[in-house]
Amino acid sequence: MALGFAVLIFFIIGALISLFLTFVCISAWNKEKVLFGHTITPFEARCFIGFGLFGAVYLMPVFLAYVRQHDPLQSGSIMLVVAWSEVSTSRS
Repeated sequence: MALGFAVLIFFIIGALISLFLTFVCISAWNKEKVLFGHTITPFEARCFIGFGLFGAVYLMPVFLAYVRQHDPLQSGSIMLVVAWSEVSTSRS
C-alpha cells in the first residue's frame, strides 16, 4: 500500500514538472528565456514540444495495445479522435 502511494506521488510530481516545463517552452518559442540560470533557446523549446508530440502520436497506440488491451480497431478509433482534435485546433 505504501509503495503504491509513493509511486502515485512520484508520477504526480513528474507530471507537474512536465507541465511547468511545457509552459516555459511555449513562452520560449520565439525568444530565449532564462530559467534558473539556464538559457532555453527557441530550438530547445521546439525540440521539447516535439518530443511530447512524438510521445502522444507514436507511443499512445503502444500504450493502448499493451496496457489497455485494445484491439487495432479500438486503438485506431481513439487515435482518429486524437488526430482530428490536433488538426482542428491547428492554426494553419
